[in-house]
Amino acid sequence: MSRLAAVIGCVMAVSAAAALADEAAAGTPGESRPSPAGGADPAAGVLAQAEPAGADREGAAGESAGESAEDLAEDPASPDADGGTEARPLPEVPQSSPFPDDSEPSPEPSGDAAADTSAADGEGQADPTPQDPLPGEQELGASLGLALGGGSTPGGLRIGGRYYYRLSSRDWFDAGVGFTFGSSREACFRDRRDDVVCDHGFASGFAAEVRAGGIRFFGSDDTFSPYARLGVAGRIIAFPGDEVRGIAAPAFVGAGVRARVHDFVAVTGGAEFLSGPAWMSRGMGLEPHASFAVSAGVEFTVVD
Repeated sequence: MSRLAAVIGCVMAVSAAAALADEAAAGTPGESRPSPAGGADPAAGVLAQAEPAGADREGAAGESAGESAEDLAEDPASPDADGGTEARPLPEVPQSSPFPDDSEPSPEPSGDAAADTSAADGEGQADPTPQDPLPGEQELGASLGLALGGGSTPGGLRIGGRYYYRLSSRDWFDAGVGFTFGSSREACFRDRRDDVVCDHGFASGFAAEVRAGGIRFFGSDDTFSPYARLGVAGRIIAFPGDEVRGIAAPAFVGAGVRARVHDFVAVTGGAEFLSGPAWMSRGMGLEPHASFAVSAGVEFTVVD
């Protein structure tokens, strides 16, 4: 009803304004025409009353619209005609791309590419695992130790050198040379039958030898690798103080352990026993020849 009254008032105000405009055009500008009854113009009064009423209604309508907008903002759901709740759609909010500059994520590298990338990343890193203690394709080595002799077998300080050549994954050809240096004191005499008898000590005489054989390295724990060697040797022996010389052809067997300390360097430690016949001068003839030695050495990879 309030809206209908406002419309009627607006129509009346427009009619009155049109009448006033016609009278102003017919009469003198700036003068007001009296009513036939000698009073004020009723249309002007109606217009004056209609204008504030319309302004009040428009202000009330604006405030009501503002409150309704605020209520909708606070509660997007409003009751419908059946008493239920009608959900009103919320305005869509544009979502920004999770990637900078709307760029797509780079594809994951394939297996080969990932392996190459990992290898490239690990090039500058040190290898944390120990080196394989097994020899390379070819190696050279040197050793220092002590040999125990006696009788017709020289003993003393022992110096040796060796050469390895790979035959299989666990076996190498083993060749070497060795020298034994002991005391030169006299220890030979003739018995009642005029036979020469020598009683040299554990560290007497001199021996030079060449040897050949094989060496096998067993399972390792990436730090140490045990080994066993077997072969034959040819020796020249001498006891300078007694002017006794001879040759020997013993066989040897040994065992030890090897550890790599650098890419091309390894250290070894072991023991060996050799035994065989010896042919001596001064009428001594065939004599037994036996020795036990312990040594430590270093070996270098020549061809990996």
